[in-house]
Amino acid sequence: MKISEVIRILDNLYPKDIASDFDAKVIGDFTCFYNDYDFKKAMICLDITDEVINEAITNDVNLIIVHHPIDIPDPGTSNFFLFPFSTIFEKSFKNKITVYCMHTNYDVGRYGICDSIVKLFNRKFDFEKSENYKNYFMRTFIVNQPTELFIKKVKKIFKCNKVILKGVYKDFINKASIIAGSGGHDYDVCKAYENKVDVHITGEIKHVSVLYASYSNIMLIEVPHNIERFGFYKLAELLNKMNIPTIESRIDTSPYKIV
Repeated sequence: MKISEVIRILDNLYPKDIASDFDAKVIGDFTCFYNDYDFKKAMICLDITDEVINEAITNDVNLIIVHHPIDIPDPGTSNFFLFPFSTIFEKSFKNKITVYCMHTNYDVGRYGICDSIVKLFNRKFDFEKSENYKNYFMRTFIVNQPTELFIKKVKKIFKCNKVILKGVYKDFINKASIIAGSGGHDYDVCKAYENKVDVHITGEIKHVSVLYASYSNIMLIEVPHNIERFGFYKLAELLNKMNIPTIESRIDTSPYKIV
């Protein structure tokens, strides 16, 4: 099997036309010079870093599926070598590794990050019955649990020592919504309100969104943006079942530290 054949499978699973307009142009392969090479192994990661490239080399990976896009200059231009990430991509070139990006199309697609994250909270969630379309990031689920216990569950699932509570504190949670990554805009809170949830879980919550939540009687649980990495498991499982060897990166690429 060629790398290009694996990419074709990924394109069918997560077509570019379900990517949000703001990042549709960066969906696809960053380094496409080796797509006609024989495929060895794929690795799914959140960000492309020097440590991730080294991890790929160590594990004999020649296709990196990265979630967060980088709008890089054309590698054939002089601007490329002035780009901060140029040394990382140079290393991928030298080691004949294709770097392929799936962002919002991977978020919303079936077996994607949004579906896989909500499955961690709702074991009865059915991937086959999930609605998957452009810009559909929010997933809701029933909790029926005291808030203190639910917060412990959130911390355990996402391996967080701390989370930030905002908006209106509730003693008991009946229904929750979640957007992995950055789902803390005012319109996200409005959507949570429409879905009649008690709590909305996401990262990068804006100040005005907390005001919206307070007015709407919604509690917000802010978690790190990089919880998206906990949603890679389903795609890895799916590809392995298709005899496409795939691993998940073990590198935590978060640029933030809580002290």
